[in-house]
Amino acid sequence: MKLKININKSIFYLSVIFSLTIILQGMPMLENINKIMMIGIIGLLFFKVITSKQKIKNSIVLILTCMVYILALIFTEESVNMNTYFYFILWILYFIFLNDNYNKMMDYANNNVKFIKVILYIWSALVLISFFIKKSYIRGFFSPFGCGEHRFGSSCLMITALNYILVLKTAKRRYFIFAILPIIGIAMGGARTYLAVYVVMLMCLFYLNCKKKWMFYIMLIPVVFLLIYFILNSPIGNKFEDTYSNGYNGFWATFTSGRSNFWKYDLQAFFKLPILQQFVGNGFDFVYSVNLKYINMKIFAHNDFINLLMNFGYIGMFLYEYVFFRFCKKNIGNISRVQKYSFYFIWFFNAFFNMVYTYPMATLALPYILHSLKHNYNDNLIKGVKIYDKK
Repeated sequence: MKLKININKSIFYLSVIFSLTIILQGMPMLENINKIMMIGIIGLLFFKVITSKQKIKNSIVLILTCMVYILALIFTEESVNMNTYFYFILWILYFIFLNDNYNKMMDYANNNVKFIKVILYIWSALVLISFFIKKSYIRGFFSPFGCGEHRFGSSCLMITALNYILVLKTAKRRYFIFAILPIIGIAMGGARTYLAVYVVMLMCLFYLNCKKKWMFYIMLIPVVFLLIYFILNSPIGNKFEDTYSNGYNGFWATFTSGRSNFWKYDLQAFFKLPILQQFVGNGFDFVYSVNLKYINMKIFAHNDFINLLMNFGYIGMFLYEYVFFRFCKKNIGNISRVQKYSFYFIWFFNAFFNMVYTYPMATLALPYILHSLKHNYNDNLIKGVKIYDKK
């Protein structure tokens, strides 16, 4: 008997399960669980993309990606974290795959609510347990089992998107209870970028589900005041206070928590490269070595666009934007400006002030976030009808 594997469905299952493994990697003996998951997802994506009927544009993207990867490996002089080698290829393959398979992926989400419910229960149980574990608090900020504030933030976005899909499909608003822990978790963490994009996501969903829009604007004022009060009286509020009381030598440096200081050094180093090399970058270790030299910290750029320039040059940044915006153009559909701009804000704000493509969960969550922002409670999604026209 032949074992048939549905590649699309396998990618769906793994991308959703990743929301669990991302918070488990801080536990003993599970440090490499996400490496295994990421390599598995990349393997499935690569197989799907390669075995599908190739469009000329996809072939060109894959050839250029291979070229900048090989050159980046050649230019790399010092060892870097193994994950660094996989982030960009995941982004490219995922959005090539989604360009033609987004509808199928979201149909899997719509029709697997029992699986989604199980994921939500397990995630909530893990987060609740982690509240009482000392390792979950780093410098006073919460991240389950010490997985990291930004990894946890990206997981919260995914869980909220899945939670909303569950509410839509079951027509049971009581399942909004699953949104409580992500809200508390974001506030107790120190990832201010994720706080901003999370608030925008919640506000957009709130807006979509107000039948009369004037009610949204009336309720917005007390909601904003409650939100500000809640944030200011949480650990992340203390982080805001510390940042703006201590300062970082100027408004922009303070606003970006010091990131703009090393962005300057990163860009200066990049533009000192020979003009031809600027098209392909200077290797995986370039950004780390520059930041280590000037700010004594071996960190990436905390900005997708600068990091891509440093690693893969103009060609790499073009490929990143091309596959993403091509996916958006084909799959966003006829939605309101509020929905569209909310999605673009969630991607861009995070990409500019923190990074998206170097956080696999943030990358994997984007289509699910888009899916949740495209629908309100009264959509035919809750009737079990597939919402996409088959072509």
